[in-house]
Amino acid sequence: MFAAPIDQLALDLYTRIFTKAEDQAVYALENGICGGGHMKVVSGTIQTARTGETIAQGKSCGSILYLVE
Repeated sequence: MFAAPIDQLALDLYTRIFTKAEDQAVYALENGICGGGHMKVVSGTIQTARTGETIAQGKSCGSILYLVE
């Protein structure tokens, strides 16, 4: 079984954030709080993370977010 190919734009974004942060690029979005910047996010960011159609990012830190419900 093979994995689906990784979207190049998503990989570039991840690489850019990881290189800048030097340790982690992806954080949990839990209870409306970004795990990267530890700031409350707007409802639109939560909805973006929920649908998964585009990559959700923390506004203050730029990290990639995944939703923990």
